[in-house]
Amino acid sequence: MGWYALIDGALELVAAFRPENRKSKGYLLLMGILGIITGSFVIFHTMESAAAVALILSIWLMVRGVSSIVPACAPLPTSTRIMVGISGVLFIVAGIFFNNPGSAALAVSSILGVLLLAFGGFTLGGDVWILRARREIHDLTK
Repeated sequence: MGWYALIDGALELVAAFRPENRKSKGYLLLMGILGIITGSFVIFHTMESAAAVALILSIWLMVRGVSSIVPACAPLPTSTRIMVGISGVLFIVAGIFFNNPGSAALAVSSILGVLLLAFGGFTLGGDVWILRARREIHDLTK
């Protein structure tokens, strides 16, 4: 989980400085910094502070969920925002489970597995929808 948070944070920081992400730059910067801090802490301090790790992961997952729900509520004419919103809710649910270190220790693998599979599935589903829309537009412009 630490490596996922670290890599996700680094990619969020990279995305924050892309020109097409100007409107969400603040969210991306926040998520990038929080992800890098969380990932580094989890990787380098797991044995000393297991309870703190669960709490930090909980906070990171909930902020990650909110930052996925906010763009899903934007008035864009795509169906991908529904998938992004559902993945945001799943991140928040996982964050709630991580809030208690005891339940986090028992449920970590199953919750994260379902969460990451759903997030990947929703991302792929959104990409397929975008590809179909592009093909339709391309066919109409011939």
